[in-house]
Amino acid sequence: MGGFAGEAHIRALNSEPASVEKQTMDESASNQGDIRGKTCDVARSLGKVVKRRGKKTAVNRWCIDFGTKWPPRMLHSFNGQAFESKEMASAILAHVEGEVARGRSLAEVLDGYRAEPKAETSVDALLARWIEVFRKRSEQGSRQPRTLREYERWANADGGQYAYFSYWHGSSVYDIDRASVEEWSFWLSEKGLSAKTVRNVMAGLHSFLVWVANDVLTGFTPPQFPWPEVDEHRPTILSQDMQWKLLMVIPEAKAGIFYFLAQTAARPSEARVLRVKDWAGDEIEVSRAAKDRNTDGVIRGLKSRNTKTLPVHEWPLRDWLDQYVSKERQLSDPDGPLFVNPDGRGEGWWSETAMRRTWAAACAKVGVTGVSLYEGTKHSTATHLKALGADDRLLAQLMGHRDSRSVEKYAKLDSSAIRAGLDRLTRRGRGSE
Repeated sequence: MGGFAGEAHIRALNSEPASVEKQTMDESASNQGDIRGKTCDVARSLGKVVKRRGKKTAVNRWCIDFGTKWPPRMLHSFNGQAFESKEMASAILAHVEGEVARGRSLAEVLDGYRAEPKAETSVDALLARWIEVFRKRSEQGSRQPRTLREYERWANADGGQYAYFSYWHGSSVYDIDRASVEEWSFWLSEKGLSAKTVRNVMAGLHSFLVWVANDVLTGFTPPQFPWPEVDEHRPTILSQDMQWKLLMVIPEAKAGIFYFLAQTAARPSEARVLRVKDWAGDEIEVSRAAKDRNTDGVIRGLKSRNTKTLPVHEWPLRDWLDQYVSKERQLSDPDGPLFVNPDGRGEGWWSETAMRRTWAAACAKVGVTGVSLYEGTKHSTATHLKALGADDRLLAQLMGHRDSRSVEKYAKLDSSAIRAGLDRLTRRGRGSE
């Protein structure tokens, strides 16, 4: 402990925090000797004692806030004993400042104060187990590979730019309460993360803690999370005229997959992996979706777990299929891509990047900016259908949503939907007069 505690200090911490402050400050002063000036000024600015009031009780707890100088940021205890008074926390801070002034690093000093959590409650150990369980579930198909990759980055024990869970390194899951989660969210924001990204990372930690409560520690209850407010994203919706104007400038050999997206409100991840045999006359059966950006990535079942059958419109989709998917190809290559990317590598499957680039080039030709492929096809088509009075249950089935409430948002995306609804009410009112 670098000349600080010993048995006398442990007894003092448990009984007389005010005397500890004086004794510690006296020791720090004698240890520092003649250290003066800038070194002491730096040490004295290392942290501050702050009060935390319990959410469900009136008990005040104290901690030391070291800001960004120490990744965990907040020191809540000394060798496992919580700071029960401001004097106790101030005494520890005074000693920390003295030790740093003597030349020790802040991390070295503070790591010596933190009690090592038991293995069964250690965040580090439990995170490693959780990632392994998530990996196995991903291999079984019940979890998304992309989500797994995010969690692996966030929980990276070796640190790194995206190791956001490193804040909890050396902690017990019982150290994670509402106040400390909020402090962590501030730390994430200070790293430059947007409110939406902060919320997503917090959701990852919340999933981890729920897993701990359900599968590991009987009696453990995840804390309430102070979720940050995130502005609702309002996607840009193309009018029907602009949507078709854009589709018409896509090179014809590439256009089929974009016709399909615009006419069925399917997801790009579903269209990319459609096979020749999935098309039968006036219908296309959708049972799979790409779970990766690349053409050789993971392919799994749909989000809804159900297969959906989508209609094939005569123009332009059916005309395109008749021209580019010949009878010969239907017989010789039933498992090949239904929509071939003529510029694609290998067998001609579309990658997510290739689709986005083709869409962006078409947008540039017609002067459309800031409209993603998802917004210009799925969201725009769903909004048009909603404005035309499509039933929510039918719309949910078409789009692959298990809950019809999921399509209610499309009524909010475009003022035309509101106008259409008001027009119908007006006509009904006039008819009843």
